[in-house]
Amino acid sequence: MQLNKTIPHCCNGKIQTNNNLLATITYSFVDHLPLNGTNYYRLRQTGVNGSAVYSEIRSLNFNRINVAPNPAKDKITITVNGNNKPLKIYLTNATGQQLSSYNMNGEYLQAKLPHLAPGMYYIKISGEDIYTTTKLVIQ
Repeated sequence: MQLNKTIPHCCNGKIQTNNNLLATITYSFVDHLPLNGTNYYRLRQTGVNGSAVYSEIRSLNFNRINVAPNPAKDKITITVNGNNKPLKIYLTNATGQQLSSYNMNGEYLQAKLPHLAPGMYYIKISGEDIYTTTKLVIQ
């Protein structure tokens, strides 16, 4: 029986299998674009007759994005681990009004914040491979 293993996620990855059914074989797959937060993975093993068997679901947590300090006063550091593309950073209030914007190239950005009243704000990060929003508390 020939086997094919697929890892469903934002995209599918395929791993060519060894047809030796009596041996224990270890396979690996690298998700080059994990989503920020918890990502869920499982294997689908498909036989030549088309029948499929699924593995247990496994979860991994990727904290690719960090905004610190949070709560903040007048400046923040934004970290996007592994980033090497231009990103746009937007600071918005609770109603979605844009208060400030920044350009980010690389993994780190130190941003001086405009004078803001204490409360809840949002940092929106957008680029080619990313679009996410993080809460920011201003003291």
